[in-house]
Amino acid sequence: MGGCLVTNARISTEQGLSWLLSRLTWPSIRVRERASVELGALLLHPQLGGETHSALLQWIAAQRLESLAALGLLPFLRAHMEDRAYTAPLADVVKSLQAPSPLAWLLLNELDVNGVPVAVRQKTTLRTGCVVSAMKVTRGSRTKKRRISGLDYQTL
Repeated sequence: MGGCLVTNARISTEQGLSWLLSRLTWPSIRVRERASVELGALLLHPQLGGETHSALLQWIAAQRLESLAALGLLPFLRAHMEDRAYTAPLADVVKSLQAPSPLAWLLLNELDVNGVPVAVRQKTTLRTGCVVSAMKVTRGSRTKKRRISGLDYQTL
């Protein structure tokens, strides 16, 4: 048998999305970047956009680490970069964040097309113990003021 057996195997949409979502946590930055790009393209797909959106929100909700939850926001940013008309459903995204962080808020503010930062519209306690309110992250009474990418925050 000198030939190669090739089958016409097709995977389900759910399985393909599961594979892409699992690649968001791979150690290689290149793999994570490619997964984000492909998920962003799927968010813009007319037939697969809704299913991709739901799977991505479920994946974000399942993450307990702040850094992984933030990685789940990157496909929404990528879709917005590819098509400025695309608007991520911020209410759903914020609701699915079980581990919000300053990084997640910075990414969400990039997604907001109305120009009103997410942190201004909603006061939320971050997992780090910080409180985000009016674009200021505060913690405790003794503070040092810092500025990162347009976000004022204070730390102990």
